[in-house]
Amino acid sequence: MFPTLFSTSSKATVLPMYTEKQASSASPLNSLSRPIRTRLIAALLVSLLTLSSYILIISRPLFAATTTKIHSQRPEWRPTRVSRPAVTKPAFEFTPFQELAAITSFITALPSNMIPSSVNPSTPIDPQLVLGFDVARHPEEMAVVEDDVWTRHPVVLYSKHYSARSRSIKAMLTSLELKPAPTFIDVDTREDASILAPILARLTQTPDLPVLIIGGHVLHTASPSLGLETLIESLHQSGDLDAIVANAGAVVGGARKVVVKQRVQADPKKPKVKKEMSEAERIFRGLISI
Repeated sequence: MFPTLFSTSSKATVLPMYTEKQASSASPLNSLSRPIRTRLIAALLVSLLTLSSYILIISRPLFAATTTKIHSQRPEWRPTRVSRPAVTKPAFEFTPFQELAAITSFITALPSNMIPSSVNPSTPIDPQLVLGFDVARHPEEMAVVEDDVWTRHPVVLYSKHYSARSRSIKAMLTSLELKPAPTFIDVDTREDASILAPILARLTQTPDLPVLIIGGHVLHTASPSLGLETLIESLHQSGDLDAIVANAGAVVGGARKVVVKQRVQADPKKPKVKKEMSEAERIFRGLISI
């Protein structure tokens, strides 16, 4: 009537039981002896500890570098420090007129004064090389240098010793008998000729020597075809040169020797003749006595 759920047969099938003893006997380690198993387990533990230590040592610097990078990217607040701007005086730079005066003063002060070979002639010279004071701190002293050099040397000729033009101009200026006497500077005989010549060309706008400076001003010709010696001669004949030189502080003919007439001594043997006083002299003496 109902389906059979359970078998009632007396021949029931009995399943084999898998006991713990059988499981333990089936493990590969059980096939080994107890001392060997102990050593094997100890070796595994040492290997595990070594591997853990290695991972910890390797990963620690990486972790530290990552942490440092994170902290470095984090903006930090710092107090703002207010600093006052440094007060620096601007470097003094010559004008062409000042540089010409400073170089002339330096050269005429001592014959041994030479411009260093390290100077770049195409740019203004360092004032410290030709001045005996710090012109950046005392710029007013530069005017004193200018007045002094052009007063002591009102007529300066930068020339060439081995040049016919230079010798001709020297002879013309010498014939004027100036006081103070003209100053002649032969550039080509100096040790600093390779530096001084291009400096003068830059400052005076004259490509070649000779260069005549009167009162600190360069005497230029009206045209390149007109030579400097021709200009000086024409100015001398017209009388304009005397005015230019006098304006600079020199005197034409001032160096001429003055002939002093010697007094003729009276002969002691010759009797003195008493000169009679004139009526005007007697009246004058009478007034003095009163």
